[in-house]
Amino acid sequence: MIRGELAHRAESLALERRPFVYATVVRAQRPSSVRAGDAGIVLVDGTIEGFVGGACSESAVRLHAARALETGEPLLLRIVPGDGEEPAAEGAVTVRNPCLSGGALEIFLEPRLPAPRVLVVGDTPIALALRELGERLGYDVVLTTGDEEEREPDDAAVVVASHGRQEERALEQALADEVPYVGLVASRRRGASVIEALRAAGVSEQRLQRLHTPAGLDIGADGPEEIALSILAEIVKTRRPDQGPLAAVSRGLGAIDPVCGMSVDASDPSPHLDREGRRFWFCSEACRRAFQEDAAHDAAAVSDFTTGLVLAAGGSRRLGRPKQLLPYGGTTLLGAVLETARACSFQQLVVALGGSAAEVRTRVELEGCDVVENPDYGAGCSSSIATAMTALDPRCQLLVLLLGDQPGVTQAAVQALLEGRADADVAVCRYDDGRGHPFLFRRTVFAELEALRGDRAVWRLLDRRGAPVAEVRVPGRVPSDVDTWEDYEAMVAAL
Repeated sequence: MIRGELAHRAESLALERRPFVYATVVRAQRPSSVRAGDAGIVLVDGTIEGFVGGACSESAVRLHAARALETGEPLLLRIVPGDGEEPAAEGAVTVRNPCLSGGALEIFLEPRLPAPRVLVVGDTPIALALRELGERLGYDVVLTTGDEEEREPDDAAVVVASHGRQEERALEQALADEVPYVGLVASRRRGASVIEALRAAGVSEQRLQRLHTPAGLDIGADGPEEIALSILAEIVKTRRPDQGPLAAVSRGLGAIDPVCGMSVDASDPSPHLDREGRRFWFCSEACRRAFQEDAAHDAAAVSDFTTGLVLAAGGSRRLGRPKQLLPYGGTTLLGAVLETARACSFQQLVVALGGSAAEVRTRVELEGCDVVENPDYGAGCSSSIATAMTALDPRCQLLVLLLGDQPGVTQAAVQALLEGRADADVAVCRYDDGRGHPFLFRRTVFAELEALRGDRAVWRLLDRRGAPVAEVRVPGRVPSDVDTWEDYEAMVAAL
């Protein structure tokens, strides 16, 4: 596909609101079949249109394009031969490809995501102001009369500003479709009347609680423009950090080539092979053929490489001293957690530090652990998870998440989780009084983990996934963690 055709294709996809990644080769070291300036489009399903290199480079492009779509952030992908000594560069992702026959490549991956769409029912002055101001804020605002069904699955909001026309039908449909934000522009009295009409029509109380009326934050707005501003502010406030166009493109892809050990994209365009009820993914047809011809690879591929991740980056602001180092059972809180983690015989053990990292390194035995430091630990545990993901062994298929201030988690709980997860992508422990750590994640959701934001983001991920999360029964109460001196004193008293 020549450059002009590629540009037209990109424009067409944008008009269709289809997310994609525009991949441009910015550097190609000889020998190479690709040249700087070559480009391609990577679709959500992993299809590549254009040319960004041979089969092995395409596999890396697919994988990291999927991750760029997850995060919405562009990145520079550096693909180097497996025996090269190329250093990692700041702001770039470096992939070592043992199968790469040519020179190193650098490919810029730019995600093109559709703007969040806001459907506005009505053509009133407030509706027109919503369109004008919303487009300045980066929203795709569509005005409709409400006579026809124009909902799309990824709509960020539906605002009814029609002054009595087609209100109830539009609101009932938007609530049934679970649009993240549903608002009605009306006075409090008329809004209450509309709610009663919806209730009489059979709309559940749970859905009615999600209806914002009067729409907009209470900022004393006066006039169409200010009311539109208050509504858009409420839309921004209501939308969760893990919502938006990324949810529609999330594939949670990622697998390990059992022949060369390279991380590859687990989507249909990638070479794959089904054997004994399991699908294996490869970077190229050459690795797929080698796997077929060498039965020895089967034994290595069947066992799931498991990494334990201990989060111990908290700043302990409420305690006034590093809680990782508080005495506990002849060691420290973190030391006790690591003793349990080592007993679990993980193939890899990663520890994420942040606050007081230097002191923790001197006072806690970290031998055998891959230690990462999260400079942004104040942004919540999700930032520590994202930092730790960079240290995962390429063979890692399962990630077990433990907390560094939760020494009550036992080896038996970890073992029960590993044995009881079945084929679930996500598994948690179900204690007598609720869900609790440790959590387990398959490689298929690693991209989702890397894209999380905030301190409770992992819990939101569990809630969002719902039924696919396996709950493994573990007797006893949810193990305590330490946020206050009262928590610590109760934990020590229970020893």
